[in-house]
Amino acid sequence: MKQQNSLFTEINVDELITASGGTNQISFDIERYLFILGTGFLFGNPGLTKDEIQFAWERAFIFDNQHKFKCTRF
Repeated sequence: MKQQNSLFTEINVDELITASGGTNQISFDIERYLFILGTGFLFGNPGLTKDEIQFAWERAFIFDNQHKFKCTRF
């Protein structure tokens, strides 16, 4: 007797949205990341701290949802 594996079951669109975490899309803006790093390097103290690099990393992500709202603040 063949046993059915529960990992492979068909789901509908509503279940897919729930399983995938919703309809939000996340993208990474490399230009924003490099701009923040460059500005910190040019106008800040020599070298960048780990906190400054983390700040640039976090601000470079753009979150889009189904309403086309973009987080564009630095």
